[in-house]
Amino acid sequence: MPVQNTKKMMMARLTMNALQEDPICENLPGEKLDPETLRNKVLAHYQTSSGRLNALIKGDELILSWQPPHIDEAAESLHHEAMSLIRSKQYARAGEKWKHAIALNEEDAQYHYQLGLVHFELKQYQDSLESLQKTIALCPIHSKAFLVLGAASLRMRKISDAEMYLLEAVRLDRKSMLAMLHLATVFSIQKKFNEAIDLFEEILKQSPKEIRAYLGLAKIHYILGDFKRSNRYFHQVIELAPGTKMADYAKRSLQVDQSANPELDAIPDEMREEQITEGVQYYISGDFRKAANKYQGYLKLKPSDHYVWYLLGETKIRLGETQEAADCFKKAIRINSKRGLYYKALGAVLHLAGMHAEAVESLKKAIELGKKDPLTRTLYGVNLLRRKKPDAAIEELHAAYKRDPNNPLALYHLALTAIQKNMKSDASDWLQKIKNYCHYTPFMEQADHLIKSIK
Repeated sequence: MPVQNTKKMMMARLTMNALQEDPICENLPGEKLDPETLRNKVLAHYQTSSGRLNALIKGDELILSWQPPHIDEAAESLHHEAMSLIRSKQYARAGEKWKHAIALNEEDAQYHYQLGLVHFELKQYQDSLESLQKTIALCPIHSKAFLVLGAASLRMRKISDAEMYLLEAVRLDRKSMLAMLHLATVFSIQKKFNEAIDLFEEILKQSPKEIRAYLGLAKIHYILGDFKRSNRYFHQVIELAPGTKMADYAKRSLQVDQSANPELDAIPDEMREEQITEGVQYYISGDFRKAANKYQGYLKLKPSDHYVWYLLGETKIRLGETQEAADCFKKAIRINSKRGLYYKALGAVLHLAGMHAEAVESLKKAIELGKKDPLTRTLYGVNLLRRKKPDAAIEELHAAYKRDPNNPLALYHLALTAIQKNMKSDASDWLQKIKNYCHYTPFMEQADHLIKSIK
C-alpha cells in the first residue's frame, strides 16, 4: 500500500551570485535580478512531471528540493534487495528488481536512476539514457542523473547532448569533480579549448592532485603547439601517478621531439614576418577580413606567437566577432600571462559583451601589470559600478579623469556614481563639465537628459 512520503528528498543548492550570470535567468547585460525573480526563473526552468518541487531562498543560496508523491513499501523492499545485489556486482538481477519496483511505483525517481546506472554499467547506453531521462522528468534537480546522462551521451558520441546534460550537472553541483572533468572533456572534443582550460584549472583549484585535469591540460596545450606548457603538465602526471597507464601515455608524449616544427622551419623567417606585415597593412587600410586571414594563416604554422593572437583579436573586434576576439586574447594570455595589454584588450571585449564580473577581473589584472592608462582605469571603474561597487568605481574614475580631463566616459559614470550615492550636486557638476566641452560628444545629450532627471 502506498504511504505519504516524508523522506527520500533530493536537494540542490544554487548561489544567487552564480544565478546572476546564468543563462537560464535571461537577465540583460548588467541587470541584477532580485532573489524572488531569480527563484521564479529557476522554477520555470526546472519542471517536474510528478512529485513536489520547492525553492527556498536562504541567505545567498537558493535551496531546491524535490520529493516523490508517495512511497510504496513493497517497491521499497525490492529497492533494498536490488542495492544488496549491486554490492555483489549482480547488475542484471538488480536491474530486474528495479523494473519490478517501477511497476509498483513509477513515480520514484531513484528507481529509474538506479536502473539507468545498471544499464550504463552493462554498456547498454541507449537503455541507460531512457531510464535517466525518466529520472530527470520526475526529479529535474537530480545532478547525478544529469552526470550519467552526459557520460552515456559521450560514449555514444552524442557530443551536443553530452554538453547539455553535463552543463546541468555542473550547475546543480559545482563540487562534482566527475561532472566537471566530463564537461571539460566535451569542450576539448568540441575544440572549445578556452572553456576546457578554464574548467580544468578550476578543478585543480579544488583538487590540486587531480591527475585527469593535468592530463587534459597537457593534451590541449600540445594541440595548441605550446609544448613547453604541455611538457610541464605531462611531468605532473608522471610525478603524481607513477606506473599507471596515464603516466605511460605522458612519457610517450614527452618522447616526441617537440623542439622543432619541420613545416614551420621550412618557411624562412622573412616570409613569416611578411605575413604579419601584410596583415598589419590590411588592418590599417580597413580591410579587416584580409588582415584576419593573414594572421590566421601565420598562426596555423606558429600557434605559440602570443602577439599575433593579440593582433588577430583586435581585428576580430573590428569585424564584430567579439566572442572570437575574446578567445584570441585568452590564447595570447595563456601563452604569455605577463602582458597587461592582453588583459586590457580582453577586459574591453568583456565590457562590450556585458560580462562585467569577468571584465573587472581582467582589467584589474591589466592594471596590476602596469596598464594604468585612462581608458583601462575608466573601463575598470565603469564595470565596478555595474557590479554595485560605487566607492571603488569613484576611485578608479577619478584617477582616469585626472590623467585625461577630456574623458566624457569617465565624467558621465562619475555622475552616475554620485547619483547612486545621492550626491546630486556633485552629479550635476560632472555632467556640466561634459556640456561645456568645446567639441561635440554623444554624451552631451545624455548629460543634458540626466541633469533634467535629477532636478
